[in-house]
Amino acid sequence: LVRHIFDKSPGFIISAEGITDNSGMGAHGFIPWKDIAAIDEMVLYGRKYITIKLYNPQEHIDSASPGLKKMGWRSVYKRYGVSMLLTNTILECSYADLLAQLKKGFKEYNSSH
Repeated sequence: LVRHIFDKSPGFIISAEGITDNSGMGAHGFIPWKDIAAIDEMVLYGRKYITIKLYNPQEHIDSASPGLKKMGWRSVYKRYGVSMLLTNTILECSYADLLAQLKKGFKEYNSSH
């Protein structure tokens, strides 16, 4: 946690290969576009979240090291039926920009594969 406070590396990266989530303690790391089934939105407790559904969510959950991260990923999947809930709270971009860039990357990947 202390390292993250002083870490100046990007919290979230969108590339031609996929997304890399380094945004906090429950960060998902790299997820290739080919593993992503859908990108959508959900409102929980009055706050908007970007949702990411994976083709094989259990495989992703199993890849996490045992502990709080794995429990958190499993809980999100069981409660909301999605693999990831994203918000821009700790990122230096707007919610709309994050959603637009994710959808753009996903669409570009899918149109070329």
